[in-house]
Formats: sequence, C-alpha cells, structure tokens
Amino acid sequence: MPTKDHGVEVGLTTGSRWSWPDVKKFWADVEAMGFDSLWMSDHIMTEGYTTESGAPEPTDPNTPPPLTPMTECWTLLAGAASRTERVMTGTIVSPVTFRHASMLAKQALALDQMTDGRFTLGLGAGYTEREHQTFGLPYPPPGERVTMLAEQLEIMRLLETGDYASFEGEYFSLDQAPCVPKPVNGHIPIMIGGTRPRMLGLCAEYADHYNVAGSPNYVRERFADLAAACEKIGRDPAEIKKSVGLFIAPVDPLSSLDRALHVIERFRDAGCDEIIFGVRDSHLSVIEQLATRLV
Repeated sequence: MPTKDHGVEVGLTTGSRWSWPDVKKFWADVEAMGFDSLWMSDHIMTEGYTTESGAPEPTDPNTPPPLTPMTECWTLLAGAASRTERVMTGTIVSPVTFRHASMLAKQALALDQMTDGRFTLGLGAGYTEREHQTFGLPYPPPGERVTMLAEQLEIMRLLETGDYASFEGEYFSLDQAPCVPKPVNGHIPIMIGGTRPRMLGLCAEYADHYNVAGSPNYVRERFADLAAACEKIGRDPAEIKKSVGLFIAPVDPLSSLDRALHVIERFRDAGCDEIIFGVRDSHLSVIEQLATRLV
C-alpha cells in the first residue's frame, strides 16, 4: 500500500450518519487519493459527542435520542466497499450483540466475496447500553458479552476451515451448517478492539489486527499488554497488526494538516502499524492535503 513507504498505513472511517450519496463519492475519492483503508463504524443511533471531553453528552433516559439519520452499517458498507478496487475495507467495530453469530459470519463472507478478499471483520463486545435498549436488543453484562464474542470468533474459524460446521455454545449454536463459499484468501482477517484481560486473550488467540483508542502512551501500554497475552499462549505478537482509532479527542486530529502529521508521527512512534482517522465531510480539505504528503 502506498503509505507504507512512510512507515505507517493511514485509513479513514465514515459513520452510519453519512448518507449513501456522500459515502459513495467520498470512498471513491479517497481510494483515488491513495489511502490504505476505508472503514465503517457500526452504530444504529447516536447520543451525540463533545470533542472537548471526548465523552457522550449527558442524556436524560426519559428524553428521546436525537433524530439523527443513521443508515445500517453493513448495508451501507456493502454498497461502498463493492465499488472499491484497491483499499482494505472493514467494520470498526461491529458489536456481537447486534446480530446472531451465524448471520454475522455469513455477512462477513459476503463482503469478502464482494471485495475480492479486501475485507477485515472488526469485532467488539459492545458498549452502548442505551443504543441496545432503544432498539430492543439484549444487552447482557460485560462478562457475558465477552463470552458471546469468544463464541463468534470460534464460529468464524469453523466456517472457514470445514465443509460443515457444528457448534454448541452458551449463546450460539450451529448444526451441520454448510461452509461455502470460502474466504477468497482462505481466511477473513479479524480485528478486535478491547483492553481488558479477557479481550486481550481473545485477541492473542484469534486476531490478525488489534485496534485501540487513546493517547500515544496509553496505546503503547496496551500494545505491551497484548504482547504479554501473546507470550502466554506462545504466539508472536508481530503477527498481529496494531492500529489506533482516532474518532473523538480533546483536539480534532484532522483540524489541520500539521496536526494530522503530528498525530501520525506520535502514534507511529508508539508502535502503531496503522492510524485510522474518523472523518466528517468538513475534513475533506485536510484529507486532500494529507494525501499529497503520504503517497
């Protein structure tokens, strides 16, 4: 990929708040600029965020959430990703609580086919309780959600390796599920986001890509935690790509070209293989300038 020559890859994330015409145009433009990856965040509603605090705005549970247009992530992603020809695409990240494990696996296999193997399945345990409650989705305690994620990861492995898959877990099951088509490259890369010990353990066992958010020092510490988790099971941590997701921060990382270049340098020095920026349409001019410095 073009920006690897500069010591780090750079990707961009659009959200479900983007309209289809805007996503379609933006993804085509950005791929032509030479960026390495394009991602879709997976949410079905928003509470709104403040860039000053980096935290959700206080919300009265008795007040309806904002009437912000939101398009379902995987549907929007399929349309946009299938029109790309070079960039890696993926979800950043899909909660295992939104969809049944077998259907999520089939969706991932479909995206893999539609992109000719340029799809990374980003998975997480979910963290937005009101989003689940509003749409009537179960939201188990954290430990149960991590168990659901572990079962999802095992199901993905089974579907990739056998002709038929049978599985009996606490939350999901398969009974001689036919495993076709197979991934274009034999395996769909898995990206996991999370920082607690069980999540890092799952990352060490299953992930091809680890994504974390935070300051350069925080990110560096989490990479060290991942290396320790890999050591426990005898896996080389160098096998796992490491990235940072920059979506909400005290200072907008795409507020200027100088700021973006400074952020890239800081996170590259912290050990990141890829920096993934969350973008809005107001960032386009900075993105265009950034492209000229990376390719």
